[in-house]
Amino acid sequence: MATAVKSKKQYSFQQKEQILRDHFDHGLSISAISRKHQINAVNLYNWKKMFMTSKPPKDTDLSPEEIAVLLRENEALKKAVADLAIDKAILKEANAILIKKKQQPPAAWLRQPKK
Repeated sequence: MATAVKSKKQYSFQQKEQILRDHFDHGLSISAISRKHQINAVNLYNWKKMFMTSKPPKDTDLSPEEIAVLLRENEALKKAVADLAIDKAILKEANAILIKKKQQPPAAWLRQPKK
């Protein structure tokens, strides 16, 4: 009694995207899509992860003005991060100085009593 071995089907990027559209656009669960297309749910979760972590398409619908605004905002944020990094370094150094002072006994304790 031989059992038929089901051949492994290869799906193109577009086919995977179309199958996952039911999940993203219509809110169908992965298990429902799995049953509908007879695909293992693990594969669908892997495809979903692949699509969620892939880079967005290079062609965007942003106008040049919007891109310029985003670039200016990006530069401002970079400067803010740099300022915060400097502040952090200063605070670390000040903290180290305070810790050293706290560990040292006060100068009055160092003096020997006069006899």
